[in-house]
Amino acid sequence: MHDLRHGAASLAHSANADIKTIQHQLGHANIRVTADIYTTVLPPAARKVARKATRPDEHPGRKPHARASDG
Repeated sequence: MHDLRHGAASLAHSANADIKTIQHQLGHANIRVTADIYTTVLPPAARKVARKATRPDEHPGRKPHARASDG
């Protein structure tokens, strides 16, 4: 049963729930317990962040970098 709490916290975090909301849902008095112990960065979320970091021209609202062939 305890593992389900960790899983739920990690899934909520991956769904962009803020850590304060997750803390409240789990009933933790200290947000550090929620952040440091209960949440894990799941592989799909880690890949998404890595992809965004390596392809800055694909971020919404950002102008793509000029290329030499754009003349």
